Amino acid sequence: MKKFLPLFLLCIFSLGFGQKTVPVYRMALLLPVSGEHQNIGKSIQEGAAAFLKTMQSVNGFEKFRLEITVLDTESKRENAEKLLQYIDQKHAQFSLISGGINNFEIDRLIEISEKHKIPYLASFEVSFKNKLRQYYFPLIPSLYHGFKFAMRFFEEKKIPFKIIYDDTTKTDAFLLSDPTVLLDINAPDFQEKLTRAAILFVSQENAQKALTAIGERSLKLFNFNQLGLPSSAGDAKLYEGALFLNWVKNSKTDPVEYFQESFNKIYNNRPNNYHMLGWILSDIFYETFLRLSKQGHEMVMRGQIVEFLERFSWNGGYNDGAGYNIFYAPYSFAADETRAGISGMYFMEIQKGKPVIISDYTPLFTDLNKHRKPLEEIEKLESEERQKMAELNASTNPPKAT
Repeated sequence: MKKFLPLFLLCIFSLGFGQKTVPVYRMALLLPVSGEHQNIGKSIQEGAAAFLKTMQSVNGFEKFRLEITVLDTESKRENAEKLLQYIDQKHAQFSLISGGINNFEIDRLIEISEKHKIPYLASFEVSFKNKLRQYYFPLIPSLYHGFKFAMRFFEEKKIPFKIIYDDTTKTDAFLLSDPTVLLDINAPDFQEKLTRAAILFVSQENAQKALTAIGERSLKLFNFNQLGLPSSAGDAKLYEGALFLNWVKNSKTDPVEYFQESFNKIYNNRPNNYHMLGWILSDIFYETFLRLSKQGHEMVMRGQIVEFLERFSWNGGYNDGAGYNIFYAPYSFAADETRAGISGMYFMEIQKGKPVIISDYTPLFTDLNKHRKPLEEIEKLESEERQKMAELNASTNPPKAT
């Protein structure tokens, strides 16, 4: 691990994997590795490093080298501003950019990615709704997608529902649906208007108020961002039987067990969900260049990286690494939910104070087959590309990526 200080004396360090005699591809990763939010940033960094160390241990870097340049904001906005300026100025050094944990950082990284046409793998989606952009590739769905997923599920099951909102969520709630299914938590006839299911879209401060008012009148469902509510509640019994959406897989599935075992072998510690995000981030980083190298690409352009990220949709999503069905439909005809990264959800129920997965993986959208290509067509396209690259490499001697 090499550390150096730029002119403005902020912390930047590099994690390298693979031989230095092969093409090198770099990803800039903006994170709070220290300071108030270091539990998030350091965990993502460790998860990302764990995946690449695991690939290195099985000789997975024969044709290319990957480097992650970690830019530590130290959880300070003023540091983030300077580091974002650094990425903007030094963008030519990177094949990908990633990171950001708040709206300011993510919005600025999106601007940089679109300006310089550099793919942005976002480890977080903190806005209410994904920002559909050509070079923007989020890892996890937005809250908007979570609510839309729940609404579609209840509609398909013919279960009447209401979306419960408060003053802090009112504006976004009206982006979800027409007023007929919306219900203000402060409405005088609140209980009379409840239906069989209630999708709760309220602040943490109003969550227990909503649960008390609903009681046993409706099935209660929260979005995935509020899964920590029961553990921090003054009266955890209020959450008993409540449902939560979640994208985190069952720990007993083979890919997750492999991740946990590999992480524990390296760090001698049990991983958390932020470690998993870092692992998935590096998995996509690695898989993209692995596929490109198999096609014979000696010099990788950013447009090719975008193209190969979008190819994850060809087989209905990339499900090999951590098994999270990563899905990025081509930008030219993509809808918001078809470039959501992790493209499915689980239902969890609070049972005796603990969340338990009670459903199978369910896709965010139902038209996966629209993007799926037949195996024969995929093999034909890849064969043609390999031939094209072999001819190109035989007639030219392009410079190596550095």
